[in-house]
Amino acid sequence: DYEADVNEYEANGVDYFEFEQIYSNQQYEFMHDFAKTVEDLTLRGRLLDALNRSKPFRNFQEIVRFSDSDQDWFDYLRMRTIEAFRNQIAAFNGILSPNVEDDLD
Repeated sequence: DYEADVNEYEANGVDYFEFEQIYSNQQYEFMHDFAKTVEDLTLRGRLLDALNRSKPFRNFQEIVRFSDSDQDWFDYLRMRTIEAFRNQIAAFNGILSPNVEDDLD
């Protein structure tokens, strides 16, 4: 339960790692990088255009949601999120980040 978890953390706090959140500028980078990988030139243009207008996150999500690339986006976002958190762990441990794709299968 929650109270037991809090007690465990307070007793052994050094055994835990607190992840930093993924900030909006990094999320924007994920969307931009994904858009550049889209093979459909029309969709790619629409996604890149959405990122240059006001409310880029909402516009990007709307376009992706109604495209055939929505699952591709979710897979890409998952990979980049794992990569971001692995980089945080690697930085904490002072090591290089392992290959993200190894865990995605």
